Amino acid sequence: MSPKNAGYRLIQLIFILIGMDIALFVFAPKQWVYQSMSSTLDTPRKADVIIVLFHDFGYHHLMSRKSLRRVNYGITLLKEGYASHIIFSGGARPSHNLYGSELMSNAARELGLSSDQVYFETNSNDSITNWEESFKIIKANNWHSVLLVSSLFHLKRVKRLIAHHGINVYYTPVPFDNCNPPLTYFDYWSSAHYNIASYVLYSLLPSSTYRNIINKLRH
Repeated sequence: MSPKNAGYRLIQLIFILIGMDIALFVFAPKQWVYQSMSSTLDTPRKADVIIVLFHDFGYHHLMSRKSLRRVNYGITLLKEGYASHIIFSGGARPSHNLYGSELMSNAARELGLSSDQVYFETNSNDSITNWEESFKIIKANNWHSVLLVSSLFHLKRVKRLIAHHGINVYYTPVPFDNCNPPLTYFDYWSSAHYNIASYVLYSLLPSSTYRNIINKLRH
């Protein structure tokens, strides 16, 4: 195959992939896609503790909509009796004196949780360190089972990244419907593409390079 024809085939493939992407996220029923993607994850069940993973900051250094959605769902699970304690993890930006986990913890207390129910850590800034720092709290309290709460696409990535260390981890995504704030098309689309790109980056780069990039972006 000549270089010209190879280039043409590559362009064709790119347009086909773009078309499939558009078809999936625009024309396919989002509820059907969500149910299909979540089939390898878990439904809520009793556990020792709930862990809620921070997404990012929004305007004025407040929680993003995705973070708030995760917090609200984690608190709902706690109030419904799925666990007696909750850990908030992630969002450490020490150079800006910002800690997403602390914001989530404050929100939980404002929504009626007591201080002895709520834990948070202020050292993690990505999915891997979220789990590593949360595991320290789990181990200190001799807990053995966890409901891990985040978005659907994030949990599918996290499931491939972390070692359980003998802990029963139940990957519990925020539901597609009846979530607060409501899930928008952009939330749905951006979460899928962000987590695919993040996983590819993590898989391709040496771990030290990946860690340096994260620390520079989230210092």
